[in-house]
Amino acid sequence: MDNSYVEIKIKVNIDNLENIENIFYKLGRFELYVEDPRHLYEENNLNLDTYFNEDEILVDGKEICVVRYYISEKENVIEFLDIIKSMIRYENIDCFIETQEVLEEDWANNWKKYYHTFKIDNRVVIKPEWENYERLNDEILINIDPGMAFGTGTHETTKLCIQMMCKYMKDDYFVYDVGTGSGILGILAAKLNARKVIAIDLDKVSVSAAKYNVKLNNISNIEIIEGNLLDNMNEKGDIIVSNIIAEIICDLIPDVTKVLNEDGIFIISGIIDSKVNLIKNSLLKYNMEIINESKENGWYAFAVKIKGNMI
Repeated sequence: MDNSYVEIKIKVNIDNLENIENIFYKLGRFELYVEDPRHLYEENNLNLDTYFNEDEILVDGKEICVVRYYISEKENVIEFLDIIKSMIRYENIDCFIETQEVLEEDWANNWKKYYHTFKIDNRVVIKPEWENYERLNDEILINIDPGMAFGTGTHETTKLCIQMMCKYMKDDYFVYDVGTGSGILGILAAKLNARKVIAIDLDKVSVSAAKYNVKLNNISNIEIIEGNLLDNMNEKGDIIVSNIIAEIICDLIPDVTKVLNEDGIFIISGIIDSKVNLIKNSLLKYNMEIINESKENGWYAFAVKIKGNMI
């Protein structure tokens, strides 16, 4: 069936939730949907029926999370499952795994119940297209429908990039967003008064999702391009932001040195703790230095400049 997926569902104790997430992230699989019972007890939470399948998460109790990942049947599902199970065994994680086939239409609708409006640093509000939210005067509101592209804003790497961008963005900057996914970082740059934003992704699905989200946000100072990293880009950028896996960032660094303004900032994330030295060594090789770093749950973001250049 051309338009079908396999849902991989993992039930795990909340103490091991981060370990399960990191297994997928190490494989470059960020699009996880998590039912976490701890959210049920947060103050001012929305109606329970909005968030969870009560028959499952409440029956399993307060200590059990449900992690869902959807993989296309066009991929080698059996091999991928074997890799996941092997990594789980290696980490000695006690969990329960089951799979089922789902149609693309069902997947596209069902996952939305796990994605809701949230705020980063009391300034940037990420709102799904299908929810309502009254923006406060000083808030930056980003409407988003990631579709099948990576980039809901909920992952630590995206949050870290957003925080870095809010720190270093200035009016009239020219920004590259490399590996844009849903377009969320490029849209933020546009709303932070960038003169121009070029958002690039190699994946056709991501390009389509990003273009849709640009229209949702009614902005015109951003261009979505299908392409590989910074290939064929010549205009100098004031900020280059990229939230992709560490190995691809290493491939990107040489081109960054060619198109980053001498006082520009390179913001990177998608870096798990085990890959930090890989990134640092690659930056050193190309005469770049880290001027700021932040981390959350084992994920890092760096703000980088070319050595000897002033901010």
